[in-house]
Amino acid sequence: MPNFTLLLEGVCSNVVTLGGYQCNLAGELKPVPRQFYADRYIPPLPLRIEDRRGQLLSTVEFIPWQDGGVVLMRGKLPLEGILVFLGKEALSKGGILKPAPALQLSYVLPMKQANFIEMLTRLSRQSNMIVRPTEPSLTIQKMANEGTSAPFIARLPDSRDSVGGMERAPQ
Repeated sequence: MPNFTLLLEGVCSNVVTLGGYQCNLAGELKPVPRQFYADRYIPPLPLRIEDRRGQLLSTVEFIPWQDGGVVLMRGKLPLEGILVFLGKEALSKGGILKPAPALQLSYVLPMKQANFIEMLTRLSRQSNMIVRPTEPSLTIQKMANEGTSAPFIARLPDSRDSVGGMERAPQ
């Protein structure tokens, strides 16, 4: 195979991705479900794994896949030690990728969100670690003046304010 950069010589650098594909657990190439495209999928906040003093050890997330899921862990805990709480079946099919020093990613495992939550419940019960949700933080800051000299109030309509796609006047 020639050098990849030689293959791309003269090719336009602007592209539009029309569809994504990923392999399921059986190794079949399937279209990515539309709800998981980058422009639609908003992952939940990661869960914190802390020691008894409240010190953060790692964060862990579940990433849904075709017919399973991936466990993503950031921090100093080994992912292998957490996957033990999934059971023998998951461990026999599991493996771990380490794309960065403090980042670990499991292979696609035959699990759903409920199995992930069950795994973390077992971890809390059977170890000295505590699993907590990440507290979201929100910063409200004035970025720029919108160009008016006097304050004004803006209202965003909610679903009750529209009738057949047309905005209804407030009553």
